[in-house]
Amino acid sequence: MTRLTMHEISQNFATRRVLGPVSMTLEQGEAVALVGPSGSGKTTLLNIAAGLLIPSEGVLRNDFAKPTLMFQQPRLLPWKTALDNIALGLKARGVPGNERQFQAQEIGLQLGLSEEDLLKYPAALSGGMQSRVALARALLPQPDLLLLDEAFSALDIGLKAELYRYLQQAISDTGCSLLMITHDPAEAMRLVDRIIVLGGNPGHICYEFHTGGHNQRQQQNWLLERTRDFLGIAAVRAAFHLEPA
Repeated sequence: MTRLTMHEISQNFATRRVLGPVSMTLEQGEAVALVGPSGSGKTTLLNIAAGLLIPSEGVLRNDFAKPTLMFQQPRLLPWKTALDNIALGLKARGVPGNERQFQAQEIGLQLGLSEEDLLKYPAALSGGMQSRVALARALLPQPDLLLLDEAFSALDIGLKAELYRYLQQAISDTGCSLLMITHDPAEAMRLVDRIIVLGGNPGHICYEFHTGGHNQRQQQNWLLERTRDFLGIAAVRAAFHLEPA
């Protein structure tokens, strides 16, 4: 079975250990969130999973063939239009120009961008529109593993909810796996099967929380109750340096 496996992964920067040892597995079709205070190694762990950082110690095995990454900032190329930014992944894979333009426009429109928006350069787009472009770019190549680094943290509540729905539908339709970083427990509860709580000095796994079934995620009362349960766990409160419940 396709999976991402990290075994006894550690990361040092100069003489300081910032992460590890950490061991975790992400199965095909599974959605996992990494949460924890600043400095707990969440982004370092995600960058190792993405292949952007070679761990100082441990073994990484990634069987996924088409991973894509969406950063906290949209990171769009300023000299390319929104449409061309969305199509970048397909261009890298050799898809002919007309076909990638068609597919990029199709997903851009689905994500709420107009044809006029798609012809604009990033500087002419609002922050919300740039985030739509970045998500479209990450999803268009039909990844088997999607990596999100606090991708929705700067968005307003309405836009978040809209992109959540699109992301959930895309994952449901394709069977894509998800590994995401978030500081919002309710966001994690809505989107993933399992939450991994990291603590710091150096980064390590404190606790794992299984959220429950997919069919319950749309029920607001369930979401609030499960988020409350999660935040009440002693190991979670300790990781976030919260007062005992």
